[in-house]
Amino acid sequence: MAALTLPAPLLMRLTVLRDQRPAMFQHALRTAMIAGTLAQRLKLPPAERPALPLGHACINTVSTAPPPVRCAT
Repeated sequence: MAALTLPAPLLMRLTVLRDQRPAMFQHALRTAMIAGTLAQRLKLPPAERPALPLGHACINTVSTAPPPVRCAT
């Protein structure tokens, strides 16, 4: 997990999460670590293993996104 390179938007969301919602940040880290462990236990190819923890990190940061802008019709 330590060798994962995080995309800049995800890194920013995790930073916001850490600063504004520390409990949710801890949850995001825990679930990403569990997903990484599952990827290893499922014996996924090494090239595919980072996808699971990254996916979980993305899912857990969705709530930090700003609300969508609604355009007038």
